[in-house]
Amino acid sequence: MPAARSLGIWPCGGELRGFRHIHSSAAPPCRKLGQRPSTYGSGAPATTSIQDAGLEMAKRLMRFGAALLAAGCALAPAAQATGPGAWPHGWALEGNKVFLHLPTLDTAGVRSIAQDRQGFLWLGSDSGLLRWDGYRLHSYAQDPGTPGALADNYVRVVYIDERERLWVGTNAGGLNRYDAEQDAFVGLPIGAGGTRDGNVAALTSDGQGGLWVGTGRGLDHLDGSSGRVDPPSERLPSAQVNALLLDRQGTLWVGTRGGLLRRPAGAARFEAAPWPAPGGAPAVTALAQDLAGRI
Repeated sequence: MPAARSLGIWPCGGELRGFRHIHSSAAPPCRKLGQRPSTYGSGAPATTSIQDAGLEMAKRLMRFGAALLAAGCALAPAAQATGPGAWPHGWALEGNKVFLHLPTLDTAGVRSIAQDRQGFLWLGSDSGLLRWDGYRLHSYAQDPGTPGALADNYVRVVYIDERERLWVGTNAGGLNRYDAEQDAFVGLPIGAGGTRDGNVAALTSDGQGGLWVGTGRGLDHLDGSSGRVDPPSERLPSAQVNALLLDRQGTLWVGTRGGLLRRPAGAARFEAAPWPAPGGAPAVTALAQDLAGRI
């Protein structure tokens, strides 16, 4: 195990002293107070007087104080920039602490996250919809007695479309659209004129202002102009759709309980995507495209 050094103060007997620990494989051997080695690492220590030892300790304390003063001066600008809009500087004071844990029951079952252009984070959870403004959480919940309330507390997916509209897919309440001016939700019908099932687990853009909607009974399409919901002309091999992705080349990817499907741009039919692992394609529950274009 490498020895440890703490701002120029060497620890002895396994005890670390000081402000910050810096590992070093070339640490000098420990010595008793009143001894000073002529050469670190070899040779017998030469005995010095108690006065010399006290002077050496005073010099070390002065260096340690100077180091603390320099660190304080370096952190002072960041400490002053802790108001709204300056949170990155506040995090800089945390050192290696990157994430802030929000220990609330509301955030225990978060399943989907989306961010709008205003900077709000929308969190879909097992117990409702949450909006994080950088300081506090605001919750939206099902309430049959309140017009415009969320249709279901179990939120499967949240999605922001090209027109900055927030769409919320629920476990049993179908698809809901958030009306920012009214701070309320508009629910699409389930069945005739709406989604074929109340379980909406996946959403993605169709590239033309509309949405592809993945439900527990198949894939639906929401027309961006008319608002009409229709199923695609082709029936999918697996009814339950868990994930959707429109990649940068225009290919629509569909993750189902029975594997992965894709429909290239301009094609009329879906095809099974090749799966490299043996044993057949497993259930696909999430899809993403990286910077290199890989799915």
